[in-house]
Amino acid sequence: MTNKIDIKQKLLVHSKAKVALYGDYLETYLAILTNSKYIKKINIFDLMCGEGLYQNNQKGSPLVALEKTKKVLAGKPNFNPSISFIFNDNGQSEIEYNISKINRLKSICNSIDIPENVSIQFRENDLLIAIREAIDIAANSTQTKSLFFVDPYGYKKIKPQFIKDILSNNSSELIVFLPVSHMYRFAIPAMNKKFTGSEPLYLFLLELFGEQIEDFNDVYHFIKCCKNKFQDYLEHQKIFVETFTLQRDLNNTYCLFFFTSNVLGFQKMLEAKWKNDTEQGKGFKLSKQKSLFSGITYSPYPNLLKTYLSRNDSVSNGDLFIFGLKNGYLPKHTKEAINFLKKTGTKITTSSFDDKPIKGYYISYKNYTELPDRLITYKIEQ
Repeated sequence: MTNKIDIKQKLLVHSKAKVALYGDYLETYLAILTNSKYIKKINIFDLMCGEGLYQNNQKGSPLVALEKTKKVLAGKPNFNPSISFIFNDNGQSEIEYNISKINRLKSICNSIDIPENVSIQFRENDLLIAIREAIDIAANSTQTKSLFFVDPYGYKKIKPQFIKDILSNNSSELIVFLPVSHMYRFAIPAMNKKFTGSEPLYLFLLELFGEQIEDFNDVYHFIKCCKNKFQDYLEHQKIFVETFTLQRDLNNTYCLFFFTSNVLGFQKMLEAKWKNDTEQGKGFKLSKQKSLFSGITYSPYPNLLKTYLSRNDSVSNGDLFIFGLKNGYLPKHTKEAINFLKKTGTKITTSSFDDKPIKGYYISYKNYTELPDRLITYKIEQ
């Protein structure tokens, strides 16, 4: 007789991809912050953290986060600031009977050796209470950076206002996981209030889109529209928004939404995305078949870049850096796109604000800052 594994007792493939992206970003996030002399504390809030360990020894977000933290700190023996984890979940374990998820996770974590300057707190609060508590902790901390990872069961307790509140102190970043296929299917009916239980989705969309909501072509169009509306909604806070899609099966797609006011953090999330989707940097799909037309030269990016350059008399290397990021592309992709445009007949010239010869592209975060190493301009000759 075959022992079947309950679907709730293991990480599905799309969940593995979700945890992998989170882990990759967290590793880079910690590597950067642990090099800053201005940061005294780092908060990591995993607000619906789950079991921690699943069937076949599959690790959830809390254990992956602890592994990444230990890896980063192993190379920094003199690192003094503290790292505080708050793991929260108010559900009952699907793997062990008569124990809560958080108590099971606590038991697992107690067997893990962690560095002295790393602390873990375990909570069993409702998500809304957990969010409010975490916002207060982040807001009342000085010389502190906070990363929120919110992976709710559904979307009913997630509101755009909570996202705005989390990001209000400019020292917090947020990754939130949403079941976008379900939201997409019921978006128009919910706005028309046609079915019982539609109020949470109606309020979410109303806050983001207003009374007028367009018809969506498919779930990916819905994701794009949500991303654009989040950018408008958070415009005054100067928040960057990025997405990473996760396909569970042909009928169900989920999405990680990433929010930050930090340009370098935004770049590092894009790097994590491209690491997990080397062809398009957009998301995880079940199909492993490699496209015959993959790569930047087959993407819309060269034409986007050409249009951007054509509409401006000249564009600085810093402008090109941020233009690429906002369109989901890394500096290396902008360089590839420039090369492709030149090879296909577009005449792009460069000039410098100093007397030094131009030997590269100089498209980087360092040259985007207020005191760039080099300031050069790019121009299309008509």
